[in-house]
Amino acid sequence: MCRTPTPIAVHDSFLSAQLKNFHPGDHVALSFVPADEAKDLGGVLRNIQITITPVSSSSLCWIVAVTAAAYVLLAALFTGFRPLRLIIGMDNRYSNSKFQVALWFAILIVTYAATFWVRLEYGGWAFLDSITIPTNLLLLSGLSAITFGGAKAITQTKVDAAAAHGIMVKAPAASPSFMRDLFQNDRSQVDFGDFQMIVVTLLAAAVYIVIVLHSLAALELRKTVSLPDVDSTILAAFGLGQGAYLTKKAVGNVGEC
Repeated sequence: MCRTPTPIAVHDSFLSAQLKNFHPGDHVALSFVPADEAKDLGGVLRNIQITITPVSSSSLCWIVAVTAAAYVLLAALFTGFRPLRLIIGMDNRYSNSKFQVALWFAILIVTYAATFWVRLEYGGWAFLDSITIPTNLLLLSGLSAITFGGAKAITQTKVDAAAAHGIMVKAPAASPSFMRDLFQNDRSQVDFGDFQMIVVTLLAAAVYIVIVLHSLAALELRKTVSLPDVDSTILAAFGLGQGAYLTKKAVGNVGEC
């Protein structure tokens, strides 16, 4: 049975401006002055806010854990159950650029899948889609991809140039070593450029994971939502770390980066 919509007047300019933030399909909670008191057809709007549904910590942890496990399983299936091969370079060493882009890709995919699941379970089929990516998160993901591509291009250019002059480049490692490969150069010296990029990447990832969990714990029932964004400080620090790493790669000699 269809119900006739009840018109509600809006006399407050602040509320009138606030209504522009809502869209068809949003679930809202509102309060209004009844028509008989307001002497206005349908009543007068007093307050409106988006409906927020709490998500229990146990359910949220379960959803995130399952989506993360599904991602790892998928990566394992596509790599012959050796997912770490995704971050190992052709020299049989763990690659800093591959590590950071793989980490952010995993976080982005798991965050999207977990958000999709939470919205479906707590909001219903009406909230099945319409998940967007915010500006800073898009920029951070782009920086990660640029660093990966830039590092590979720089290394390949130097290797080709060395080969053209008959210079022997570094031989593949006998076996990859996570800590050594990510933090040390080929002279077994701790490299500040590598250290800075890895630390900033891990810090940004940890902060973003906390933001995601906090955001999903209080689910806003909006028809269209955005994934949680990263703040400008994290974005700037991440950009500096990536820039320093690429600069180090560009000015260093082959086998020392």
